[in-house]
Amino acid sequence: MNNKIETGANGIPEMSWDLSDDISTNIFWSINIPFGSIFNNRKFGLNMNGITKVSEKSRLLFNDRIKSALQWLIDIGKAKTIDVLVERDLTNIYQFNYRVDAIQADGIPITVTGFQTVGGPSDGFTFP
Repeated sequence: MNNKIETGANGIPEMSWDLSDDISTNIFWSINIPFGSIFNNRKFGLNMNGITKVSEKSRLLFNDRIKSALQWLIDIGKAKTIDVLVERDLTNIYQFNYRVDAIQADGIPITVTGFQTVGGPSDGFTFP
C-alpha cells in the first residue's frame, strides 16, 4: 500500500502504479480505511465509532482518532512528528475538514488534507 495517490479529474484521488517517495500514501490509507477492516491487523485504520454528528465534541474526538490512526508511523520510525488540525466545514454542515502535517524520518515535511462526512445523507467514508 505504498503506491502514489494523486488528485485526478474532478479532484478525485487516483492511485497510480508508481511507488510513493514519501509517507503521504501511508497517511491517506490510515485515515481512509475503517478501523478493524483489515483482516490481519484489526487495529489499523480510523475509528469513527461515536462520531455521529458535526459538533465540537465530535471534532475533538475525530482529531484524536486521526492522531491514533497515524501513531504507527511514529512508532516504526517513518515519521518524527505528526500534527492534526480538524475544523468544521463552513459550507457543508455534515463535514469535517482535516489537515495532517508530518515530518518524515528524513526531515522532509508532508501535508495531507481531506474531509470526512459525518451523520448526513451520505454518512460513509469519503476519500479526500
